[in-house]
Amino acid sequence: MEKGAFLAFVRQHKKTVALSLAGVAAVGGTLGIWAALHRGGGESAGTEYARNVVLSKGELNQSVLVSGTVESAQVSSVTTTLPYKVKSVNVKVGDMVKKGDIICVLDDGELRRELADKQKAAGGEVKTLQESQDKAYRQLAAARTARGTEQAAQDQLVENARQVLAGAETEVQRTAPIYTAAQNAYDTMTAAVAPAQIAYDQAAAERQRAYGAWVQSGGGTGTAPHQHYQQMLQQEQQCAQALEDAKTLYDYKRYAQALQAAKAPYDQAAASRQQAQEAYDQALATRTRTLGEQDAGIAELEAAAGTATSQLESSAAGKELEELQKKLEETTLRAETDGKVTALAVNVGSVCKGDVATIQSTDQLIVSVKIPEYDIAKVTVGMPVNITSDAAKQPVKGTLSRISPTAGTAGGNSGEGTNGGSGGDSGFSADITVHDPKGLFIGSKAKAEIVVSQKKDVFTVPLDALKTGKDGGDCVLLLQPDGKYKEVPVTVGAQNDFDAEVSGPDITEGAQVLANASWEELAGQAAGDLEKEEML
Repeated sequence: MEKGAFLAFVRQHKKTVALSLAGVAAVGGTLGIWAALHRGGGESAGTEYARNVVLSKGELNQSVLVSGTVESAQVSSVTTTLPYKVKSVNVKVGDMVKKGDIICVLDDGELRRELADKQKAAGGEVKTLQESQDKAYRQLAAARTARGTEQAAQDQLVENARQVLAGAETEVQRTAPIYTAAQNAYDTMTAAVAPAQIAYDQAAAERQRAYGAWVQSGGGTGTAPHQHYQQMLQQEQQCAQALEDAKTLYDYKRYAQALQAAKAPYDQAAASRQQAQEAYDQALATRTRTLGEQDAGIAELEAAAGTATSQLESSAAGKELEELQKKLEETTLRAETDGKVTALAVNVGSVCKGDVATIQSTDQLIVSVKIPEYDIAKVTVGMPVNITSDAAKQPVKGTLSRISPTAGTAGGNSGEGTNGGSGGDSGFSADITVHDPKGLFIGSKAKAEIVVSQKKDVFTVPLDALKTGKDGGDCVLLLQPDGKYKEVPVTVGAQNDFDAEVSGPDITEGAQVLANASWEELAGQAAGDLEKEEML
């Protein structure tokens, strides 16, 4: 911008701006405003620019910056040692496959012919052993099936006995309250009749003693013993009548009949429950014994089948046939993991040698980096990481998941990093696990910010904005409404390689701070020039 045009712009907008706005840029949570500053020496002297930062609260990270290469966290190879030609290839590079998918099939014609020849040469030995093994396993399978059938039958018998026991228990629970109530009523009645019963029992005993004394005296009538006996007999008869009156009064016969009527079904139910319990216990015992006998038989058959298998496997012919059968199965090469086919080393008609295909997971990615030696003490496994890549539209989250215990120049693809240098520099190889791989691609370069610590909701300024004030403390240059800068004291908090946390009475939202304190003299010249131009 020409000097004259710049000054005209300032005069036109002097009520809204103190310095000309040459550009606005967001930097680290602050807004940069560039002010045109004039040097002396005429029109040819040119114009310099000083940047302000507009204060706004944000985050301040203490970080270690590295760079590296995106890799798969899960890589598998499809390999074979069989020297046969490829009959068919089922995939191509870039295809997504699942574990077990067929990658390619080898020509097994020669192998099948060899297997047929070996089977023919083995003759009766292998056939006899094979038949013995087959018979043993058929018997074992039949015994296991019979065991399952028997267990189901025994379980049903036990269940039937349990249901009978439950029914008997229900009947006991039904009759018990009736019997208990009748017994309680009978006991209440007998308690009321008890005094008369006791009196009668005592009178009967006295009468018996009086009778004995009378007989012993000779049994004559009119004697004192005979008279005493007559008195005791009369007293007994009176007590008997009193007892009978009491029983009648308290309805003795009805309560006794009610108790007998309630006791009979209860006793029957209790007896039935006892029988049902014994039957249930017997059913359980029978089940245990029967299944135990069958398990013992199965164990014997398993041992016999194992012996038959061992005899077949130990025969020379059997081993050869087993190896040939295994090779035949291996002519179909399958994927061992899910992922993308990133390399394919065979074509139809070619002979396989070693690796056939490489499969890499695209869902599980890491960034392989190298951490410089001077930063290794700052980081630990588990720290959060912000990952950026030219291919990704926005940063991707990750976690530092591995750090090599030793330093070296191998085992890391750090590339050209901010602090990491080239891949050959000494450092500690490390892996960063990617949380969501969307936007990242295997083999692409990526930059990573390992967050050592983080402060939120703080004001920050560039380190160059700090200066030492006249009192020896930290301060910044704060833009004033008249376009001049004022030195204001600040308290400096956390710092990283670029910015520092600041606070103080004058540090407020929207305030403008000179981004580089060394521009103070230029800023003063600019303010003076503006004042002169305004007077014009």
